[in-house]
Amino acid sequence: MILTSQAVFQISSLVILVCGAGFTSAKIQSEVSAGNNTTLAWDSYTEEEIQKIPKFRARVSDGLTYKYMFEDKYLVRFLRAKNLNVDEAEKLIRENFKWRKEVKMDNLIRSNMSNVARYLPFYFTLDRQKRPGIVSRLHAADIRKIVLRGEVNEIRNYFLYALERGVLNLHLISNLTGQELIEGYLLFNLAGFNRRSHACTACIPLWLEVVQIYESYFPRIAYKIIAINTPRIIYSLADIIKPYVGINTFEKIEVYTVDRSQWGPMLLQLFPRNQLPADFGGNSKLVEISSLSPREYAKHLLDKMNNSNSTKGS
Repeated sequence: MILTSQAVFQISSLVILVCGAGFTSAKIQSEVSAGNNTTLAWDSYTEEEIQKIPKFRARVSDGLTYKYMFEDKYLVRFLRAKNLNVDEAEKLIRENFKWRKEVKMDNLIRSNMSNVARYLPFYFTLDRQKRPGIVSRLHAADIRKIVLRGEVNEIRNYFLYALERGVLNLHLISNLTGQELIEGYLLFNLAGFNRRSHACTACIPLWLEVVQIYESYFPRIAYKIIAINTPRIIYSLADIIKPYVGINTFEKIEVYTVDRSQWGPMLLQLFPRNQLPADFGGNSKLVEISSLSPREYAKHLLDKMNNSNSTKGS
């Protein structure tokens, strides 16, 4: 079954965090205030990684189907997911090769997603350091109605499409800017997320499968997972989702309530106003990801960034 939603997986993560992790905006704000040096924490490689990446690439090169897959930043995610154990990382990435064929990823990434995007659009953004992020209003789609209409496959495919496009965007922005960008942001507005439409009994299998696919096939792509306007219903999902979320994902989640004073200043420290829509504290109308090709979208983001840098008060 095809399931992998960027947005969806977050929900699960959020759930866990809200219930037990205790992360707050203070953590991310402290990182922001530290300045550009914080990029070293996720934009660089350890000496051990530098030594093991070439060995890992040589062992799995027969399954790498696209140029970006040969890049260090792609391969290191699988190594990190297995604590730099090359044998275990090889098993993980070969499972990934097999899965990509099963879901026909090469065809899916070229599919027309405009129909699904109408009710659950995803967007790309850049922070002030030109680090990519994915933006979503996860509550926008009535998941219960989608399930009851028998359209689960369609929305699963779009979630999967969004994750894959997110990985491509990381590599394109990295190459166009000359930065080594390994991970990016996942931003979610959960205003309106409710029990009937999103956390119903029929909805739970979708969330669970998405979490499992994210953890298994898109390892270590998120630097920070930020959720704003998080409702209390998220608490009720915690016990169900928690066993499926890895510790690394768990540690990257930042959950905020409806109090805009908590998350508004934090987001504007990270992102220019013209890189965020109004409900995230910005002033931009973002472009849905399937409306532009990967390269067109990357250039679009960088053009907006250049414009924001030349505009006072961005």
